[in-house]
Amino acid sequence: MAALVLGFPSRGLAGATATFASGRSPASAAGHIRHLIVIVQSHHSFDNYFALYEGIPALQSNLCLPTATAGASCIKPFTLASSQSKAGLNDSSAATLHAIDGGRMDGFVTAQSNTEVGTVAMGHYGVQEMGYYWSLARRFTLFDHFFAASPGGSFPNRLFSVAGQDASYANAGAAAGVDVPTIFDELQAEGISWKYYVQGLTAPEIAAPTGYQKTMVPLLAMPRVLGDPAMAARLTDVGQYFTDLESGKLPAVSYVASTSSSEQPPQDPSKGEAFVRTLINALTQSAEWSTSAVILTWDDAGGWYDHVAPPAIAGGGGRLGLRVPALLISPYSRAGTVVSNRMDTTSILRFIEQNWNLVPLTARDASSTSLAVGLDLARRPIPPRVSTAAPMQATAARGPAWLVYIFYLGAMVVAAGILTWTVRSERRRGGRRPDPKLEKGPSAQRVLELRK
Repeated sequence: MAALVLGFPSRGLAGATATFASGRSPASAAGHIRHLIVIVQSHHSFDNYFALYEGIPALQSNLCLPTATAGASCIKPFTLASSQSKAGLNDSSAATLHAIDGGRMDGFVTAQSNTEVGTVAMGHYGVQEMGYYWSLARRFTLFDHFFAASPGGSFPNRLFSVAGQDASYANAGAAAGVDVPTIFDELQAEGISWKYYVQGLTAPEIAAPTGYQKTMVPLLAMPRVLGDPAMAARLTDVGQYFTDLESGKLPAVSYVASTSSSEQPPQDPSKGEAFVRTLINALTQSAEWSTSAVILTWDDAGGWYDHVAPPAIAGGGGRLGLRVPALLISPYSRAGTVVSNRMDTTSILRFIEQNWNLVPLTARDASSTSLAVGLDLARRPIPPRVSTAAPMQATAARGPAWLVYIFYLGAMVVAAGILTWTVRSERRRGGRRPDPKLEKGPSAQRVLELRK
């Protein structure tokens, strides 16, 4: 299919537009992308983070979801207050399928056992909380049809991200004894370097990981991997990521898992943003930036509302999970573009398999659209830039455009007045320059000192 590019008016920035693109992947990115970094955060839907992003069409104004199965009351999407933003919602497979309601997408509130908590599911964040992630979308590639591979929670989706399957784990819980082929087995067999960087991981924890660590890092739930010294050695604390960047030893494929900064409620999303920022800033300051790509995504929607019905899986395999945010950060990203190809968690594996010439693990990843649709290898590379933690000022840009024009016109009038006054003053003085002797006087010396 030939590339299809459509322009839509944006919301928030006067005169700006966002580009929605849908097209083919590059024939091969191997000559340009020699390092892929996979960062998977937790528990947020696409609408929960990007419903208000200026490059995304607004939600329908008449959207209102029922708060009780047989009740007449309903609740509209709303911007979360700080007291509501840390709600822990049920994201089990049963709750997610209830929320999807056969594609009607009207069961998000009633999927929660507590009605008051359930109404929070309709909330979304604004620019003050999403400033950094929105800045990445403006500068790089945002995927707006990227779905979780499973309607279950964190563990099945994180397992999909490394194995192309959920090993029959339909819900979030992880247990020791998982034994399925992973992308790391293939990389290891082909002599391709890889590492799994885990926030706060220690040697004793590798020997006896907790249930939460197994959920966030599926390899920790695989005795076969932990019992193989060559593979277990590639699981390490995230601090090693920064060391590897500094020493020029970043692997071809890196996975990064956070724990205390995963954004899983009740964690504050800003803590996760700060964690991700440090990872990306370190990359942009390294020699590897010019040949790298980062995929930043979330394992599942966490019970939060999303208005797009997940597609059915071919072959009667049920449905995909809900949409989750996904950003591709690379010198070769389609800068400032929203890419609308249908993708899911296994698209990560498809890119790795194509880029490093590996055999697909399952039918799911074999048929997935590769992350490469977010790349433009013919473009001039995007230069590295270190992002600061300073809050974005986009809120001010939401005002009417005429206020901006009045401001600039007023500034021009003032500048013209100052210039006219200066010219007239010079004419009254006859254009004479001050006596050089006076320039060296005490007054002039004090002025120079003040200028210092």
